[in-house]
Amino acid sequence: MSQERPRRRASRRRRREIVPVGEPETALAPDEAEAAPSAPPRGEPTGFSAWLMKLFGPTPKKPKGPTLKVCIAPLGNDPQGALSFMLTEILRTGPALSVVPLKTPLEVPLTDDPIKAVSTAALAARNLLAQEGGDLLVWGAAINGGSLLDLYLLPAVPDDNDRPGNPGSSGHLVIPVSPGDVLSLLLRALALAAGSVRPTPASLAARNALEPTLNAVQSSGQPPPMELDPRQRALLQAAFGHLATMVGWQGGLVEWLARAEEALAAALQGLAPETSPLDWAMVQRSMGNLLLIRAERGQAADTAETLEKAAEAMEAALTIYKPDSFPSEWAALQYRLAQTLHRLDRESSDADLLKKAITAYQASLRVYTRATVPQRWAEVHNSLALAAQVLGEDLRNIELLEKAVQACRSALEERTREGHPGAWASTRHNMASALFLLGRSTGEREILEEAQEAFAEVVDYYREQGSEKSALVAARNLEKVEETLKTTSPRGRSYLPPQEPVDPAADDDAGDEETP
Repeated sequence: MSQERPRRRASRRRRREIVPVGEPETALAPDEAEAAPSAPPRGEPTGFSAWLMKLFGPTPKKPKGPTLKVCIAPLGNDPQGALSFMLTEILRTGPALSVVPLKTPLEVPLTDDPIKAVSTAALAARNLLAQEGGDLLVWGAAINGGSLLDLYLLPAVPDDNDRPGNPGSSGHLVIPVSPGDVLSLLLRALALAAGSVRPTPASLAARNALEPTLNAVQSSGQPPPMELDPRQRALLQAAFGHLATMVGWQGGLVEWLARAEEALAAALQGLAPETSPLDWAMVQRSMGNLLLIRAERGQAADTAETLEKAAEAMEAALTIYKPDSFPSEWAALQYRLAQTLHRLDRESSDADLLKKAITAYQASLRVYTRATVPQRWAEVHNSLALAAQVLGEDLRNIELLEKAVQACRSALEERTREGHPGAWASTRHNMASALFLLGRSTGEREILEEAQEAFAEVVDYYREQGSEKSALVAARNLEKVEETLKTTSPRGRSYLPPQEPVDPAADDDAGDEETP
């Protein structure tokens, strides 16, 4: 666990010279959907599996509308395929799911390192899904003498947006081989959630089906089966917590987020880093993300305390997740930790928090590259610029202000006005703010004139869009730059005393702005 944090300082509100727009960014909703691939026909079972088909009854009709293609790899310790067939039938009855049993097992090299085993299996699973054209792979094995199933559900592509409720590639659960109605519903809900990563009509259909399915699980009130040990029961509680987080986040439903926090806290009671390091880290990561959401949405009794707990949970998870074994999860944790520390600074005005936030933003860029995830790369640069700008102003540090300007320029390489106009305006405004602070510090008139030009563009854009509140903030900042230029000689240096800060009302307005 991370070391105990020093007692936070009393909150003090900074009076900003220029008001940057937005706050550390959060994961956005998936983009507009595209057509999903259709599923190939399913083969006919034979032998014991054919007997099970008679037991389960006729195969349900294929769901109407777009469906996720769920591929089920042959389970380990299931030589006759009976358990794999049972799993296929359970998922086949769910909405928005098209299930395809595979003949090819998931081949994972043997290793004594459980963390390496899971990360290697995730890579092999995605390679297998690429061959099959599926949205989700379910794989695992029978354990405990064949009485339990240890199952993993892995989407075809990493969730680069790091949606709240996403357990990552290490997420799994243990259920009895005869799971019953409630656990079958939970399994279907997990498939709907895990497979809805891609921006497709099938993903949208899966998200729409998720809440009703989880409602059925919640209304049952059934506790985890007693034949499971404490760790296995904790995994079921964590699975419910992940799903409740996703439902609450997608629908803005406070009650689901509260249920999620309760379930994840209960799961942590049954897990320990010494005996179940990866499971423990998975739940710590999920708890940190959930607490960040609740603080952002004003659902915490004490925002600063909730953010501190979120940061502690993320730092705990980072003791297990490493960039070489879980690069996607590690980068997402670094980014969310940076956002949490950045927001916590707004509550306590602690420069050390901003320094740590900047370090974490930069760390995430080791994985988030422009070539692989261009919009996330730009998003991180925009958030990095905000943190560097605030810290640079507080410390009167020209190097940090230059870093803020450069980070904005990088973000604008992807956040173009034509392709992403709202994000362009936000980053362009932030760059103008950093340019003003840099120009005022160095006395270089050219920098101030560039800030003036950028603010003017943003004012025009917001007025064109009818965003009067944002236009007012940008216009006030533009006036500040123009007043400073009047006191700056043609050669650069300001020759009149500094002006008063902008109207605090403008600061309040900007604090309410949401980055598009």
